[in-house]
Amino acid sequence: MLLSGVAVGVTLSVNHIHSWWLVAVEATLAGVGSVYADRVRLKPNGPFFGILALGACASVTTTVPWYVAMLIAVASSVFSILIGFSGWLRQRSWEPGATRSIPPRSAARRRELSVHAARYVLAVGAAGTVGVISGTGHPHWAMAAAAVPLAGADLPSSVRRGVHRVVGTLLGLAVTAVVLIPGPGTLSALYPALQEPARRAVVLALLVILFQFATELFMTRHYGLAMVWFTPVILLITQLASPIEPRILILERAVETLVGALLGILVVVAVRRPGARRPQKVLPGGPAAHNGPAGRRTLFRLPRRSGH
Repeated sequence: MLLSGVAVGVTLSVNHIHSWWLVAVEATLAGVGSVYADRVRLKPNGPFFGILALGACASVTTTVPWYVAMLIAVASSVFSILIGFSGWLRQRSWEPGATRSIPPRSAARRRELSVHAARYVLAVGAAGTVGVISGTGHPHWAMAAAAVPLAGADLPSSVRRGVHRVVGTLLGLAVTAVVLIPGPGTLSALYPALQEPARRAVVLALLVILFQFATELFMTRHYGLAMVWFTPVILLITQLASPIEPRILILERAVETLVGALLGILVVVAVRRPGARRPQKVLPGGPAAHNGPAGRRTLFRLPRRSGH
């Protein structure tokens, strides 16, 4: 999924295809990726990382031959897989004949996949359209944010994911401002050598690694906290690849994320997914009844298991 997004994004970048074509291609990939991810029960849920890779690669100018860009992506993926399986070699054993549980194909199942894919196309396409019309320069951020709520297992978890995306991003933008914007109390004031281009690139690269580590620590437990650290990762990489005025970058990220997340939540509410879990009824006098509506399931609680 990730390499497919990279391949399509690099192709668009090399051929200087942006704007409306980017929206159309990314929305299409979102729908196709949704069907594939649901059929094979891909984890994390949905085509999010394919969408993210496509938009990121298409939005920057390719300064190396396309095949070099693809080799870098393939090598990075293989390296990550090897790192991921390094623990498996020591602590796990192979189970001969083990298979993944996949629901049998049926008319109801096909309808569920089709409706869910249509929700991705609608949300991603609408967010990209708003992004292009607004002229902010990063419509792919809105499209990525619109896909986030759709990975939820039901309506409450979908809305919660959208809220996490917005709040976590806004807090992450504050962290990004401390790193990128010069001024009292910022990283530039504490480390003046950051103004030198060579040292600046090294420091930003090291910060990307640090923030990515923090992202992975929280991703499986609390999506909002993970976004606090994932947001600087995206913006620092953007600055390394195609530098612009940091204040404009931060503002555009805030606007695109808010628009995309709201549109994603709107699609989730308007187009219900067949077969989605329904809220459990609260019995009078039961434990949940004493804790307020729906057992006080707050928007910011720590879930036991990650849905994405």
